[in-house]
Amino acid sequence: MTQFALTALVPLFMAIAFFWKARVAPVDNPPFMSKGFTDTLKGLCAIIVVMVHFRPEYQNPLQDAMGGFAYVAVTFFFLFSAYGMQWSLANKNDYLKHFWKGRLVSLLLPAVLINVSFFIIQSLYLGELQLRTLIYANDYVVVLLEYCLLFYVVMRYCQIRHVDNLKYAWLLIVVIIIVSSLLLYFLTVYVDGRHGTNWCFERYGLIWGLALFAFFPGIKRWLGQGTLFKLVLAGIVSAVLGYIYIKGGKYTYFWGEYVLKIALGLSLLVTVLLLTRRLNIGNRITSFLGSISYEIYLSHAWVMYLLAHFFPELGSGVFIIATYCVTILFSFIIHEIVIYIKPFFAVKSLRS
Repeated sequence: MTQFALTALVPLFMAIAFFWKARVAPVDNPPFMSKGFTDTLKGLCAIIVVMVHFRPEYQNPLQDAMGGFAYVAVTFFFLFSAYGMQWSLANKNDYLKHFWKGRLVSLLLPAVLINVSFFIIQSLYLGELQLRTLIYANDYVVVLLEYCLLFYVVMRYCQIRHVDNLKYAWLLIVVIIIVSSLLLYFLTVYVDGRHGTNWCFERYGLIWGLALFAFFPGIKRWLGQGTLFKLVLAGIVSAVLGYIYIKGGKYTYFWGEYVLKIALGLSLLVTVLLLTRRLNIGNRITSFLGSISYEIYLSHAWVMYLLAHFFPELGSGVFIIATYCVTILFSFIIHEIVIYIKPFFAVKSLRS
């Protein structure tokens, strides 16, 4: 009971962080997709993602329930990344000219610093000299780099060919993502005999982000008109799909474990956007968490590994709280180091 109560501090903290200073914005000027909006959701999504990676001995029912939404949180991360790249392309001069320099530094610099840090800890305190730690590539980073390549090639081609209407470029990207995710799904099922790997479902967040940018005015209007009815409908759809999924639908080949999971993720995403579209959210806490959300994502598994090694006797709730505290502190340190080092690469800050 104590461990459950300690775990409950996490959603309580999330609720306080979300609603602190939140207020209803004017109908004609909602802060939808503003920096405060995206920082808040990224910070809260980072907290949720951590929940899914605890080892069995540190799990409990509340942790398991929150962790079940982790793939939706990752979908949001991909949505913000795809949207941010398109926004930067539309609003920044010579964005593609400096694209790879900016993207590689933003994606790889924190990852390299985290790898080096844990390699040093492993070597000094665990007596393990594992060189693979230095070259470890998180799947999230790999997928983003793949998307960066796809985005750059398609947009650069349009730029060279002086294509102003990007609808065909967006359609091409969407088709490639769908085809590649389907191929990955079938490969993991038939070749590896596994399910839900290679980010087959989360990749669709890239499509949602692209669609959000491409049809932003229309989507913004749709979210703001008849919101209550749409919110109730989206909530019902999410509840029904979620019930089917939990009751065994996820074990139905392809339609359950692939299509259903994507549909459930999209319905939950729409529900969240309907809930937050008119809210002016954002404060010091969510801004802080949003700023280090990438570092939190990259480092939390390492932190769990070290805590389990040095403090194996910790109970579930204590371990979970300790993981969050250490991860946030470590992520903040890495983030500050990145801020200090980045100017040496002459990279301007990117919105995404």
